[in-house]
Amino acid sequence: MNPRAVRPALLSFLALGAILTSFAFFLASDIDRPWVKHVDFNGAVWSQAAHNILRAGLAETQGASTAFYFGPLPIPHTGYYLHHPPLLHLGVTAMFFLFGEHEWAARIIPIGCSLTSVVLLWLLAAHALGRRTATLCAAVFASLPMSLRYGAMVNFEPVVLCLILAALLVLRYWEVSRRPVWKAAFFGCLLLGMWVDWPMHLFILILCTYWLARHDHEKRRMAWTLLAMTALSALLYLLRIHLLRPDALQDLAATFLVRVFSNDKYPFTLWQWAGKVGSSIVKHYLWIGLGVAAMGTAITFRRRKEAGFRWIGWVSSIVFAMDALFVGVFQNDSYIHEYIAFYFLVPVSLMAGIALNEMLLGIDRFAEDWWRGAGAFATTALVLTGLMIGQTQTLTLQSQFHILDLDRQESEALIPALGEIIQNHFSPKTRVLCNFMPSYGPHLSYYARREIAPNLCESKHWKSIIQRTNGEVGGVIWMGNAGAKELVANLPPGQKEFVRLENESFCVWKPVPVTLAKGLN
Repeated sequence: MNPRAVRPALLSFLALGAILTSFAFFLASDIDRPWVKHVDFNGAVWSQAAHNILRAGLAETQGASTAFYFGPLPIPHTGYYLHHPPLLHLGVTAMFFLFGEHEWAARIIPIGCSLTSVVLLWLLAAHALGRRTATLCAAVFASLPMSLRYGAMVNFEPVVLCLILAALLVLRYWEVSRRPVWKAAFFGCLLLGMWVDWPMHLFILILCTYWLARHDHEKRRMAWTLLAMTALSALLYLLRIHLLRPDALQDLAATFLVRVFSNDKYPFTLWQWAGKVGSSIVKHYLWIGLGVAAMGTAITFRRRKEAGFRWIGWVSSIVFAMDALFVGVFQNDSYIHEYIAFYFLVPVSLMAGIALNEMLLGIDRFAEDWWRGAGAFATTALVLTGLMIGQTQTLTLQSQFHILDLDRQESEALIPALGEIIQNHFSPKTRVLCNFMPSYGPHLSYYARREIAPNLCESKHWKSIIQRTNGEVGGVIWMGNAGAKELVANLPPGQKEFVRLENESFCVWKPVPVTLAKGLN
């Protein structure tokens, strides 16, 4: 074997290993962090769904999500949250069953999928354009704030993107080899993705539209097969949720309309939507990333007659169109959730990698006479610089979910500790009233394992809820809130216990059952 041929391959694999190590280190740096940041919203709800399945039983829940139900057993039909397919929360359930209910056990799923996506992207680009271009594509993917911020988020995006890349890679292998196993793997990846979340259906729609517009009869047959699979899968899902909850179809339709348009809770104009989405894309992909990707797009278009560039250009176009449709149609969703643009990672990474490789080829040609290692040095410098910029930007985007005051500094230990106090003081049937948590989040409810009524700051609000509540009720009052002392003074007779957590004082109130019906003074 020629040593000169081995050396570039070895260097490429070493570079890929270094990229994966850096990416994994950043994603897993706080893998055991409690659900206390805004990005942890989804982690809390899908962990709650898994918790409910484990405590109620797989047969009782039929594996369905009860992501926002924190009350006692049995789970009522209104407690089912049936807006998404079930594979994600079932995956979290399996991790909890194997390793216990830990935050790190839930985060293993998106982190594993994100690391796998880097490898799949590398294989896809290497098969078409060579190892150095593939390494640069992988480096861009692992350095963008979008992947660094949301690559460890317990939600659908990392999983669906991984399955999309896997499907595209095995499709490439099938087109080259025509082996049936690769075609079966292609359909299998897409079918799995359908039962993870709905964006896979958008990807299939874009893919089938392209194939049906072509004159390739085999691809047309594959498109019709995919559309039939998608329709049957969706029909089975709709039938399933209808049996679990009678009003599930109406609820799903209403949610669909909410996610498409502006509403009273999140009002915005088209220009406001465009400004916020555009700003979010720049923050998560960086001006330099978008600029280099634009250069790569121009290079790919110019060299589109070459088979490798034509294939990578097609892959980028399909995924870009899929996410553009997702962001553009579901405007309410993309206005609220910045991670809806997560799938742009594929076209941005591929196109930026192509542009960077072209730049390095130019450096090699220019510097050949005086420094043969200039291209390798520039490659290493670019990768390290990109990783540092991306990680620094990601750290600036992280924000903590505050339960007391949006302008006060809170310890990360506060939410789990307060949740444990609520869990220890109140039975599972208790509805716990609070005078804090100005914005909704499931973080505290997950650790409390109790239904919480938040942001009730006046006595009249407590009186109204107490009078309407048929079951058990209790309260936690944050003494740092305005009007807290008056609220505590006007509580019905009962047990009052003052506790101090992380330099904050709380009053835990448990009423006397006999006097509960009399309400507040």
